[in-house]
Amino acid sequence: MKKILSLSVCILAVVSCSQQEMQLPAKDNAVDFQATIGTYSVRATDTSFENGDQVAIIAMSPINSGVRKYVYSNGSLTSDNPISWADGQSQSTDFRLYYPYKADMTQDMSGYEFTVNADQTTHQRYTASDLMMAGTTAAPNNVVRFNVSHALSKVQINI
Repeated sequence: MKKILSLSVCILAVVSCSQQEMQLPAKDNAVDFQATIGTYSVRATDTSFENGDQVAIIAMSPINSGVRKYVYSNGSLTSDNPISWADGQSQSTDFRLYYPYKADMTQDMSGYEFTVNADQTTHQRYTASDLMMAGTTAAPNNVVRFNVSHALSKVQINI
């Protein structure tokens, strides 16, 4: 009987040690974003953002993130201050994306003014005049996918 009890204690000790070793690291709650530009693109690269492009992303209720700056680099949108899913969140969230990013943007976009550059002779001035937007809804812990649309049209007149 003592041998069975000793064997049971040893097995229990091994099982509890192995379970502890199998613990997974804490989950990162940062929201993953993907963005593609719609088919009516007039940007220099036609259908995608360019490395270094800055976008504003806003998470509405229940996250209410405020405006966060994300930078496009090699197919990814990253931020120094990323939006995260709320702990225990079960409700879907509405997200908004705006390009180009402006530091004075607010979550409700009140007072936001966009001005097209009169002089668009440089690539930087041209792309800064390309207002684009997207909105989507996503369930917690899913990738948030934006299909970005141009808000303005390009008109070229040759004389």
